[in-house]
Amino acid sequence: MRTMLVAADLAAGRLVGRFRQALTSASQYFVVYLPRAIHQRKVKAFRDWLLAEISHS
Repeated sequence: MRTMLVAADLAAGRLVGRFRQALTSASQYFVVYLPRAIHQRKVKAFRDWLLAEISHS
C-alpha cells in the first residue's frame, strides 16, 4: 500500500505496518481532464482535494 494513502491511519494507530522495510516505486499518477472541465465545480473540487491530500504527505 502506498504510504501516502494510509499515513493518517498509521499515525492514528488505526493501521499497523507489518514490515519494517519500505519499498520505493518509480510509479507516477496523473490527473487528466479536458481544459474546459476545470470550470465544472465537481472536477475542480476533486482536483483541489487531491492536491491538498498530496501536499499533506
